Amino acid sequence: MYNPHADTRRLVHVIGTTRHRAPLLPPSLDAHLKGLLVDALPARCAALLEFGASGDPVHVLLQLAATGTLCDAVKAMMGASARRWNQHLVEGCATLHWQGG
Repeated sequence: MYNPHADTRRLVHVIGTTRHRAPLLPPSLDAHLKGLLVDALPARCAALLEFGASGDPVHVLLQLAATGTLCDAVKAMMGASARRWNQHLVEGCATLHWQGG
């Protein structure tokens, strides 16, 4: 679990882009996307501290939990956020697929 009083802080800047850098993320939906990313991130892995997007790419600052791994945090965050985006598509938006890598 995330502990704000720990002596060690593992901060990671994650940059995510849509597959083929497709322009799928209108700036008007930044708050919606941030909510999906926060909800998708398990507390046992990491906490989302900062979010920035203006279309593509998306920048996220994470603080990894003491036992959390970067791989687990990114996989959970990106996978679940795309799945939820696609399950509840906003009218006029295309399905979301993140670039692998």
